[in-house]
Amino acid sequence: MSGIAKASEKMKKKISFGDYALAPEEKPVPEVDARPQVDARKVYSLSKEDTAMLQRIFSHRLANNSPNSISEIMSEAISLLYKQELS
Repeated sequence: MSGIAKASEKMKKKISFGDYALAPEEKPVPEVDARPQVDARKVYSLSKEDTAMLQRIFSHRLANNSPNSISEIMSEAISLLYKQELS
């Protein structure tokens, strides 16, 4: 049991609302790894112009209610370039 789960249990036991009680069928929540699964992490340098274009694309997508991360935009750009060059 994680530290947060233990603290949560202690708080539930300390807080009393008279008839408040934990349901007997309540099961502990399984621990979940909060870190996203990442295939590979690399660092690349971009020119100021490329960075500005990337930020404009990101802003445009946010404004059009299609929230993508910059990583997703970069992945899409690589896929498109790959198809253009090698297909």
